[in-house]
Amino acid sequence: MPSENNFNYLFIKRFIQLFRAILSNPSDFNGHFYSHPLTLILLITVNQISLQFVIYLVGLLPSEYNFQLGKSPSERNLSEFHWLIIRSFLYVAINALLKSLSTFLSSILSIQ
Repeated sequence: MPSENNFNYLFIKRFIQLFRAILSNPSDFNGHFYSHPLTLILLITVNQISLQFVIYLVGLLPSEYNFQLGKSPSERNLSEFHWLIIRSFLYVAINALLKSLSTFLSSILSIQ
């Protein structure tokens, strides 16, 4: 293997083969739209974008906890705190679901 990376004929040939596999004819997959590589790549992309958004929302939670717990005991609203706890659990559950879905879709797309 050469010590330097460069664009050569082999790279271009493999790149074209990759695009042929991704943009292949949907009739080659016997009507199963979910087995088409382009569909799987789009699903993985949407999944990763939504996963990053959920991770962003989880990152905002500590400041909301600090805001709720930083109030004096007479000003604390217990219903808002309970809603914050429920949201925290939901965000963590959605995060786990999206990560497992990402692993599942990637395993379908991988070369067996």
